[in-house]
Amino acid sequence: MQTGTGQTGMQTFNQGLANAYFAKIITLDMALSRSSNPDELQDMITRGVASTPTAGKTTFGKMPVGAKH
Repeated sequence: MQTGTGQTGMQTFNQGLANAYFAKIITLDMALSRSSNPDELQDMITRGVASTPTAGKTTFGKMPVGAKH
């Protein structure tokens, strides 16, 4: 079990893949094919579990609200 993602901003690779899937950035097939533990990832996605984004965290190339180009 992983804990502390809200305080440290750290997450496992599977949590990152699950977040990308939930954000509709990647497909389920792509997430599962990239995972070193696809059974765990499938379970996380089925249960709807991923890490919670923290303030100021980079989000896959999207500019933060209010940021200048």
